[in-house]
Amino acid sequence: MVVPPEDPVVDAQTLGKRIDQDWGLLRELTEVFEEDYPRIVESLGVAVAASDAVSTRTHAHTLKGIAANLSAQRAQHVALRLEEIGRSGVFTPEAPLVFRELCRELEAACFELRRIVREMCGP
Repeated sequence: MVVPPEDPVVDAQTLGKRIDQDWGLLRELTEVFEEDYPRIVESLGVAVAASDAVSTRTHAHTLKGIAANLSAQRAQHVALRLEEIGRSGVFTPEAPLVFRELCRELEAACFELRRIVREMCGP
């Protein structure tokens, strides 16, 4: 496991400050995230499977930035680990495991962002 279990999936308090409590903006950001991240994850999966260091680093870095902007700390930490693997160019059996963990964390972040949007904006 790459992230400590006590890290929140999404730090709602930090996120609220980051968006200046503009929950409509969060709804829009969440929709864009849900549309964009699967494509990036797919490309990252191909890169990891091919042991393509440059593409792994690039796609993991992109996902790390997106996760950071949405205060999705757990996904951010896992994406950083995958970025480090890409930077090192050494693809051990850990790489696909970290990729799968990132997929789980991104799904969890999506779920939590939708929950926050429903709570703050209504259905």
